Amino acid sequence: MNRIILHGLSVEENSEKYLTQIIDRLKIEGIEIWCTSLFHSRNRHLLGEIDNIAEHIDKSFDAVFSLGGDGTFLESLLWVGASEVPILGINMGRLGFLASIA
Repeated sequence: MNRIILHGLSVEENSEKYLTQIIDRLKIEGIEIWCTSLFHSRNRHLLGEIDNIAEHIDKSFDAVFSLGGDGTFLESLLWVGASEVPILGINMGRLGFLASIA
């Protein structure tokens, strides 16, 4: 089974539907969803029954979805560090030069 981590700050109201779509698609694909503690605490109302908290990252995870702007993406890079787990940047903020997807 594949495992991904969702990371970011608070998802703004106008982007909540996109987070819901991402989560729904991951569930359809049978992917195990984890969250950083910060992302989980700030977006619990959108996450439903997802309660897996990743306190650290290692090669058992297949990817990190960085949900936010460039600052969130850079923070994700620091968090991932030497584990070399791939990061998918999804721009949900105002600046998104580094994000792969808007």
